[in-house]
Amino acid sequence: MAAALWLSPARDRLGLCYRLLHDEYFNALRMAIFVERMLRRLPGYVVLLWDGGPMHQGEWFHGLLQRHRKRLWVERLPPYCPELNPGGDPLGLVKYDLLCNFAPADARELLEALSISSRAGMNQTLLAGFFHASDLPLPRTLLS
Repeated sequence: MAAALWLSPARDRLGLCYRLLHDEYFNALRMAIFVERMLRRLPGYVVLLWDGGPMHQGEWFHGLLQRHRKRLWVERLPPYCPELNPGGDPLGLVKYDLLCNFAPADARELLEALSISSRAGMNQTLLAGFFHASDLPLPRTLLS
């Protein structure tokens, strides 16, 4: 699963984009596709906080950065600093809270449950909490 939190330029709305792969993993190509789809959904300029993991390296991901260099700005987080990444908490919420002890019969049932649980992704208080829980130096008044 890949997830990304977004904050509108007016700083008045938060959102969550996510993608689940069945029997696959996120490599540079799949991560580039995820970011490409996210860019289609989000208008204007996008600042991407990048943790520098292996799925964010290679020709596919660097090609994405080149293709969208006029509207995509990348800020690299230091390595091994999950405390600065507000995008890690949504994955934990899904795995350890919303779908805790859930044993789907197949991938379709899991996707359906994720779709239902993603309604939590529209809860502004919950999404703001992900930013507040991180040590990311954002002005907290923007997310209150």
